[in-house]
Amino acid sequence: MAESQTEFPAFDDLPKVDGEPQGSIWGFFNKYGKEDECGTLNLLTLSVVQAASREIQSGKHIQMDWPLHNVQFPGFGRKEFSQKKIDLNALLGFKAMDDELYINTRSGSEWDSLKHFAHQKTGKYYNGLTHEEAVNTDTNGIYNWCERGGIMGSVLVDWLGWYEAHKGEAPSPVTRHEILVEELAYQQSSRHRTSSTIGHICSF
Repeated sequence: MAESQTEFPAFDDLPKVDGEPQGSIWGFFNKYGKEDECGTLNLLTLSVVQAASREIQSGKHIQMDWPLHNVQFPGFGRKEFSQKKIDLNALLGFKAMDDELYINTRSGSEWDSLKHFAHQKTGKYYNGLTHEEAVNTDTNGIYNWCERGGIMGSVLVDWLGWYEAHKGEAPSPVTRHEILVEELAYQQSSRHRTSSTIGHICSF
């Protein structure tokens, strides 16, 4: 059976819902009376994954995340990454190694679940989850992404290159700069679909 393309309503057509931020589409991916916990990962349909596979040319893969120890001074008082190496030969008498890791999931490459940061005015997370529910339940946890899995096409955007070509001096990486994705894609002659992930190159 062919899959239909996901169509979103125009922003101006979204109704105002009491208790929700204006412009949200919480509930859009709910099915059969079940609250969704995967958000836009639902756009990764079978046909989308198949289309992404057809774009593979060289088969070369590139690591895009940071090493776990890269940030020595994580923001907001978060503890930095630490690793304890365990010599099992000394403990158990055979040649083997274990290790124990401590990592705050937002101290480097951020792994943010759908209950990482609430809409502050309403105090609610994705699909209307309250802060109390976020603290006391597993709802909207990042494990949902692992259970569902995700394979997709990606677009790597040279944000810094675009900025330097159009505005000269490189901006500070710790200040805010708003650039339309469409402008970047046009500058690079890139194609991206609704389900594409957008990455960027930036100098720190």
